[in-house]
Amino acid sequence: MFNKVRPTLRDVAQLSNSSIKTVSRVINGEPNVRPELAARVQNAVDQLNYRPNFTAGNLRRNPGKTGTIAVLVDDIANDFSSRIFRAIEDYSRERGVEVFAGSVDSDPKREVALVKNFASRGVDGFIILPSNSDHSYLKTQINKDCPVVFVDRPPAKYEADAVLTDNVGGVFNAINTLIALGHTRIAYLGDTSSIQTARERLKGYKKALSKAGIPFDEEIAQLDLRDGEKAAIFLNKIFKSKNPPTAIFAGRNTLTDHAIRFLGDLKLRNKIALIGFDEIPHADLVSPTISLVVQDIEGIARQAAEIIFERMGGNKSVNAREFRLPTQFIQRESGLLKPRS
Repeated sequence: MFNKVRPTLRDVAQLSNSSIKTVSRVINGEPNVRPELAARVQNAVDQLNYRPNFTAGNLRRNPGKTGTIAVLVDDIANDFSSRIFRAIEDYSRERGVEVFAGSVDSDPKREVALVKNFASRGVDGFIILPSNSDHSYLKTQINKDCPVVFVDRPPAKYEADAVLTDNVGGVFNAINTLIALGHTRIAYLGDTSSIQTARERLKGYKKALSKAGIPFDEEIAQLDLRDGEKAAIFLNKIFKSKNPPTAIFAGRNTLTDHAIRFLGDLKLRNKIALIGFDEIPHADLVSPTISLVVQDIEGIARQAAEIIFERMGGNKSVNAREFRLPTQFIQRESGLLKPRS
C-alpha cells in the first residue's frame, strides 16, 4: 500500500489511523497529544522509516527560507578546514539548520562556481574561507538579503562580517622565542602570496626580526611554497648554502609536514629548531615533538556561526564587523633547540 520512494505525513497518518495535523504535532514534539495516540504515530513513523522534510517545513513556516547554509573551506581534508566545518555544523544543527560543504582548493574560479551552485539551491547564508582576491562577484551571484561571513581571511571589494586570527602577533611571538634562544638565521616557509593570511604571517616574521635588529634575508624566506616539490627545492637550496639557517618557521600546517620530512631525511630533526603555524595531528608523536602556533578553531567557527544566525534572524542594523581572535603558542621540543656552535 505504501509504495512511495519517500513516505509522507499522509502515509503515517493513514497507518496510525490519525490525522495529518496530529502526526505533525507528534513529530514536532508539541504537547497535549494523548500518550497512546503519540505512541501509535511513533510506531507508524518507525515502521515506515519516515524522515521529516525539514526544508519543506521550514519553507512553510518561513517563506523563502530553506533552513540551510553553505560553508566553503579551502580543503575539507585539511585538519584546519575540517575542524572549522565540523564546529559550524554542530552549532547549526543545534538550531535545526543543515549545512552544505564545499572545498575551494585555493582556486578562485572554483570558489565562484561553488557560490553559484549553492545560491541556486537557495541557501540562507554563506560562511566562506576565501581564495579569491575580489569578492565583488557576490553582488550578482547571491540575493542581497543572503548574509555572508568570512573566516580566516577578510573579504575584498565586498562588505561582510569577518572572523579572523591575529596572524601577525602569533608569528611575531614565535619568532621572538627563537631569537631569544640565539637564532639569527631563521628560514621562513610561506603559503600562497595572494592569500592575505600568508602575507600577514610573513609580516609578523619581519616584524620580529626588525625588533631584534636582524636584517631580513630574502634568500631564506619565501612564499608560494604550498606545493611540496617547491618546498623541497627551497629547503635543499638554503641548507646547501654557505650560511644555512639554524631554525625554520613554517607558515602553514602542510609546510610544517614538509619541513619535518625534510629534516628527517637529512637527520637534522634534533639539530634544527622548527615551529609551525596551525595544528598537525601528530605534533606530539614525532621526535622531537613539534612547537606550534595554533588558532582558536572552535572559537572562530562558533563566532562565525553566531554572526550568520544573527544576520539570518534579521539583524541588518549594524555595519560589517571584523573580529580578530588571538593565537596560542604551544612550546614543545622542536622550538627549544638552540643553534649548534
